[in-house]
Amino acid sequence: MPTITGISAAVKGVIQTATGIGKVYDFMKFATKDKVFETVAVTGGTVNFWQFERSSTREQWMNKYQFKRIHTYNISGYWAVSEATDSGRKFQALVDRVAERFRRPSNRDLSDNVESITDGFQVSSIGHTHVHGVLCHSCQGSLRVNGLPEDFPTS
Repeated sequence: MPTITGISAAVKGVIQTATGIGKVYDFMKFATKDKVFETVAVTGGTVNFWQFERSSTREQWMNKYQFKRIHTYNISGYWAVSEATDSGRKFQALVDRVAERFRRPSNRDLSDNVESITDGFQVSSIGHTHVHGVLCHSCQGSLRVNGLPEDFPTS
């Protein structure tokens, strides 16, 4: 039986393979103290992290014996703005690399917990936001994942 833990671990594994990616979390991180924020969000001296969580799930009944669950994940990425390092162009390229990783044939099936990815990584917005007082480039997107078919309970 597919598990949300296994599916989330597989999604995280794909995101982590994008060159230039910082820290990746398969749940939303919230830091209220500076030291915690540095631990959570900073890589190589700059804010660079991605996080995601399942935002919805629905069942698709395939026949009278089987169903599968379709999970939607919200994915967010952040990178500190730095005009000196041309961070805007670098972040845009990073967003494209994350999307590209999900297109690879070896990643479209993700793991033994997943039948397929539906429609790839859909970026809904790229912009700027303050994260713990730091101006950051930001990306918001989603990914739909089809779980493996499961049998209905017999009793």
